[in-house]
Amino acid sequence: MQEIKGKAQVAELIRTQRATRQYSQQAVLEEDIRTILNAGRRAQSSKKYSTMAIYRGSRP
Repeated sequence: MQEIKGKAQVAELIRTQRATRQYSQQAVLEEDIRTILNAGRRAQSSKKYSTMAIYRGSRP
């Protein structure tokens, strides 16, 4: 990563850097999904406001 030397460079890095995700074909266990969702439900919210949308799909 580039050396950061000021607000302008930080802003430029935020604007230009991209996260690359790689996904596998391996299915996620139902128990793991429930564990992640329960942790998210219990997580604190700074404004005491929280919405949750859960989409579950399958590939043909």
